[in-house]
Amino acid sequence: MRYPVKRSIKRAAFALERGLCTLLQRPQQYVFILGHMRSGSTLLSHLLLSHRDITGYGESNLVYRDRGDLAQLVWTTHRLRRQLAPRRHVIDQVNHNYMVEDQRLLLAPDVRVIFLVRSPLAAITSLIHSIEGPVGEPAGAAGYYAERLGCLIDYADMLPAGRSMLVRYEALVAEPAPVLDKLTRFLALDSALSPNYRQFDFTGQRGDRSDNIRAGRVIETPRRAPPAIDATSLAKLEALRSQLLQRFGESSVNPERLDNPDTGRSADT
Repeated sequence: MRYPVKRSIKRAAFALERGLCTLLQRPQQYVFILGHMRSGSTLLSHLLLSHRDITGYGESNLVYRDRGDLAQLVWTTHRLRRQLAPRRHVIDQVNHNYMVEDQRLLLAPDVRVIFLVRSPLAAITSLIHSIEGPVGEPAGAAGYYAERLGCLIDYADMLPAGRSMLVRYEALVAEPAPVLDKLTRFLALDSALSPNYRQFDFTGQRGDRSDNIRAGRVIETPRRAPPAIDATSLAKLEALRSQLLQRFGESSVNPERLDNPDTGRSADT
């Protein structure tokens, strides 16, 4: 009987620690980076996490079914980061449709959403050079991009004004200062976000695993040959991207000019 009692005590102590942590470490806002694979979400999360008022641990891979999963994010962040003082914002990057089971969570008053999108040809080129399996093939990558952009458009249509903003990867890489200024205002931070970022224990282990993310800044990447995608399919993907941009009053003029997979300046995360 000794061991079951000990296990019960340990479970009770763990539950108490988790409950206290969730209560004491609860942020003022939960911030979701809703992007797609190879959209730069790891880069953006590192830029945000380098601010003193923001915490998180990269791509959590949590599936959000109810508010209990928001508490799980807080608990796991505390367990991995061991930060004693609470932060105003806790962030997570979400790149897959299945990870938000209950979309009503995005409507909560303490949730903010940052949409992140990259032009289709550049995203697909990056996918096939970094991902194995069906999504690492041109057709699979294009299918994933289309499904994900469709979901992001639905989210954008659902969210009330003022609770979300959009970041274009091309703009973040080419001219980070105005994008970071806009993010600073959106999150009501008391100091500006920096274009340089810190390294964390999870850097290179969650999300982007390439050497590029370890640079601490946006760097030049090697040229990559884009895959052969027929013009009709590419036009459909670009139309989806344009629909999302239009929800935020953005245009998609010359998307490949700023993020060319052959020549562009990129952190490619």
